[in-house]
Amino acid sequence: ASPSSVEGVYDQVDLLGEATGHATDAARLIADMQAGVEEIRSEIGDAADAPTVFHEIDNTYYTAGPGSFIADLYDILGAGNIAEATGQPFPQMSTEAIIEADPEVIILADEVAGESPDTVGDRPGWGSVSAVRNSRIHVVDPDIVSRPGPRLVEALRTLAAYLYPELFP
Repeated sequence: ASPSSVEGVYDQVDLLGEATGHATDAARLIADMQAGVEEIRSEIGDAADAPTVFHEIDNTYYTAGPGSFIADLYDILGAGNIAEATGQPFPQMSTEAIIEADPEVIILADEVAGESPDTVGDRPGWGSVSAVRNSRIHVVDPDIVSRPGPRLVEALRTLAAYLYPELFP
């Protein structure tokens, strides 16, 4: 099973290192990942302007909630995940719930479905959403953000740039 948290990624790398006789390499990789995560955390610091976010996995509004690797990334970044209230790792949210939550940033991980900032802006009722009004809708490569593994620091940097453009230009 895929890890559901950043800690789970470290554990999996450790386990694979032990199983393949590369424990030292695995420990080095984990230390590098941990250092990368801490560096990003410290760059964000106690950003008072931590935005709320909606992470769209597909165009039927499945998203990443608590207990998922993606939600753990947003937790590390200090973002307010609007799916938190669902209590589920991969809930499907209603249009109404998303509009009511008024996310400041929308991350689209469903480019294959043809979704883009324009298609989101054209959705009925979405014109009132902060992310739409302020052009803060971003497309991410799902291979980077959705797959728990050694690229997690790259995933965090990518998301951090969208959440905190002033800190990660």
